[in-house]
Amino acid sequence: MAAPHTPGPWSIAGSGYGLDVRCAAGNIVGMTRRFGQNPAEVEANARLVAAAPDLLAALREALRFTPDVGVAAARAVSNAQAAIAKAEGAGR
Repeated sequence: MAAPHTPGPWSIAGSGYGLDVRCAAGNIVGMTRRFGQNPAEVEANARLVAAAPDLLAALREALRFTPDVGVAAARAVSNAQAAIAKAEGAGR
């Protein structure tokens, strides 16, 4: 089993040439840097990284309520399971 990730919530700090994504303890868990990128894109990337723990928790919770889904929802469930596996390191 993969090592557990740094617990959320994560937040964004910084400005200028890049943004840091920090955990509640203040440690950096990710960075986005602006090397020829639009500052709005750098900020959007940082927001996505900061949301990762919340997204993973939401997917896990949603899957608890879909043990027996119909064919139409099976693909969404499969995609959610694949995203969880990727987040937890099993999808390498």
